[in-house]
Amino acid sequence: MEDLIALTEVVSKQKVKQIEIITEDAHLSNKTSELYDGLCKGIIKTDNDALRLLYNQNHVDSKYRKLKRRLRNKLINTLFFIDVQKFSRYEYDKVQTQAFHLISAIRILKFKAKTQTAMNLAEDAFKLTSKFDLDLLSLFLCQELSFHYGIFNYNKKKDILYSNLVTKYQHLINLTVAARQCFKFFAQQINIQKTSTEFTLSPKIKESLILIDENLLILDSFPFKYNAFNALYFQSYLNKDYEELENISKKAVNYFKTKKGFSKIGEFSFIQKLGISYQALGKYEEAINTYQEVLNLKPREGGVPWYNIRNHLFNSHFAKAEYQIAYKYLLEVISHSSFSKIFATAREPWLVKEAYIHLLIKMHKVIEKQKSTKKLRPFRINRFLNEVPHFSKDKRGLNVAILIIHVLFLFINKKEDLIEDRLNALGQYSFRYLRNDETLRSNAFIKMLQKLPDADFHPVRLQRYVVKYHKRLKETPMNISEQAAEIEIIPYEHLW
Repeated sequence: MEDLIALTEVVSKQKVKQIEIITEDAHLSNKTSELYDGLCKGIIKTDNDALRLLYNQNHVDSKYRKLKRRLRNKLINTLFFIDVQKFSRYEYDKVQTQAFHLISAIRILKFKAKTQTAMNLAEDAFKLTSKFDLDLLSLFLCQELSFHYGIFNYNKKKDILYSNLVTKYQHLINLTVAARQCFKFFAQQINIQKTSTEFTLSPKIKESLILIDENLLILDSFPFKYNAFNALYFQSYLNKDYEELENISKKAVNYFKTKKGFSKIGEFSFIQKLGISYQALGKYEEAINTYQEVLNLKPREGGVPWYNIRNHLFNSHFAKAEYQIAYKYLLEVISHSSFSKIFATAREPWLVKEAYIHLLIKMHKVIEKQKSTKKLRPFRINRFLNEVPHFSKDKRGLNVAILIIHVLFLFINKKEDLIEDRLNALGQYSFRYLRNDETLRSNAFIKMLQKLPDADFHPVRLQRYVVKYHKRLKETPMNISEQAAEIEIIPYEHLW
């Protein structure tokens, strides 16, 4: 069913009014039409939905399997009749789709022994693929052309030309594969080693990094540069070399801005990464300006990049204690129609941010406009705790933000009788799970909170109890990883 839904979305979004198959009867059977319409309208989301609607039954049988298979085949065929010019607003996407169409036609013509016509199309296709750095497609086309003009329709000039191009694209693709493996390796280290930056480079990765270094400034290939810059960026990120992070991001941005008409992924990705590097270096104003530049590229509203940029802006403004501006981004996100539909692991961090904004509202550091049509929900601690089950169960530190906000709400509501129990739970959590260098700041801040009852909640007396931990907190720089930002919503120095 997932395949049918995905195919239907692509076909229906391209304004294909009827499933057209040139070599077959274009009309669909009644059941096939019902299934297609149900998928288009979102009425059918599962096999059970389809079975109830079409057959008023709840078991899968052979006739239903055949129906699904027939519609799937027709949808796949229909993909080839999508108007390439309407496929995307970006020329790069249009060209790539057009090139794939031409390659499909080339293979069909060759199979039908129309070889010269196929090669004429191959030369036309190569003009497109070479212009837009579609290196894999270019290699395929040059191999076909080299073989044809080297054996079947000998042409010395074209044989030499395409043979040299085969060598060129083989080299480019080998380098791109090496760069991509490095990119994958460093990205995996970030995902796997959430609280540790120790990693060992294999001989293969070391060799690939040398190749990247030797060719980065020489070669002009979008796929190679994209993977190479990402590999170097994440390597510097893991090494906490934030100045190099900034340097790599600037080089990447300058390069991808020259690739007019290409996919915006390179420019978008590395302008965002440049903002992250500024944030890591404490250059918050530069980070905010850079993130605003990313917004000017107009990421699709409600998509993952749209949420990510607002997350970075929220964190940067919080780091500057510009809580009112951060509140604006939070309100924009949680009021969006797509918010309830995003993955829980992407939604919960915003709910934790919402809780901290509510704390700031209660402290009169954020002002809600009473007449505004968009407002936060009234805050209830028990509902909040139920809405963040993934964060609540996390044992790598993400739970800290929730445990701390719970204590702070008890404190600000003057429920001293309940605070000690929560502080004891917080202390036990800290002892079990916050025992490495990456969680040193959280550990210190929790120990400071635990001194509240010892000081009878008196602010002046409390300062004497927490001198040691406060000093440790100030001497430990804030970690800039995305995970750390979800733990330390408000920098602990500001929160204290």
